[in-house]
Amino acid sequence: MTGSSRPKLLRVARLVCLVAAFISTSFRASAQPAPTSAPAPGDAVVAAIDGQPIRAKEVQALLAGALHGRKIAAEIEPLAEAQALEQLIGRRLTTKYLGQKKQDVTPAEIEARLQTLTNEAAGHNTTLEAQLAKQGRTLDELKQEIAWDLNWTRYSLSQATDTKLESWFKAHRADYDGTEVRASHVLLRPMADQSPQAIEALVKRAALLRDEITIGKMTFAEAAQRYSAGPSRAQDGDVGYFPRHDRMVEPFAAAAFKLKKGEISPPVVTTFGVHVIQCTDIRQGAKPWQDSRDELVRAVTDDLFQTITSEMRSKTKIEYTGQGPHLDPATKQLVLPKK
Repeated sequence: MTGSSRPKLLRVARLVCLVAAFISTSFRASAQPAPTSAPAPGDAVVAAIDGQPIRAKEVQALLAGALHGRKIAAEIEPLAEAQALEQLIGRRLTTKYLGQKKQDVTPAEIEARLQTLTNEAAGHNTTLEAQLAKQGRTLDELKQEIAWDLNWTRYSLSQATDTKLESWFKAHRADYDGTEVRASHVLLRPMADQSPQAIEALVKRAALLRDEITIGKMTFAEAAQRYSAGPSRAQDGDVGYFPRHDRMVEPFAAAAFKLKKGEISPPVVTTFGVHVIQCTDIRQGAKPWQDSRDELVRAVTDDLFQTITSEMRSKTKIEYTGQGPHLDPATKQLVLPKK
């Protein structure tokens, strides 16, 4: 991987992880139903880090960039905004950490990135100023974002050494060595009502179904034939072999790869519905770690980001104003804006 492609990979990976995070956790927070709420005004302060504000428009800009114009269901928007806010808090915390390490970018580097963005805007028959005005953002806010991006990319890549990449590979070998899992599933899917309450009811139903299979009241194949809403019901629920990444939706793949042959998962919620998954075979891979360098860099740098964020939280005053949705720091449950 070239040096120029790595920073782009990290920026894209960060946004992809953000989107995946709020989609995969949207139902985890649904034990307490989350009604929709009007977005906070752009200038509203939704949180503060050591007294420095994070405004609603920053959250909305990050979320818009992650979605690339795609729409999400209204009931998920508050959680998506809360996840985006957590991402921004993490950026502020890593900036503080890097400042303590005397890691910084120069004004010339920021200006060079601005020039690149200016040229890209011109290529789309507009100006950078017009784009910022449309987003309700200032040039200073953009410079702050660029500084973080350059600073974090430089530091995180310096930490993603071959030794660390190989160590991560050994600790998570099946995720990267080409191992494939064969699985069957029973998919319970709401027909029209996709409210948190409906999903929660399906989770309870899936748990009961799993119990009936494990005590021998029916086989997994019989359960799939009778109850699955997926097309694989015609194959007793079998979905064939698949690798850890890029084939199945993340919650499904993550759950399947945790199973030993013959084991059955607890209920797994994805955007398709609620699944009960059985691992029916494991085909071990033999790829060396070097073949998965890009994916390993992403995993190692994401882990570094989470480690630093967790460490700095205990040393930083973080305040939520209640002007926008956020995640409770202790429970990770969604907290809606104050009325």
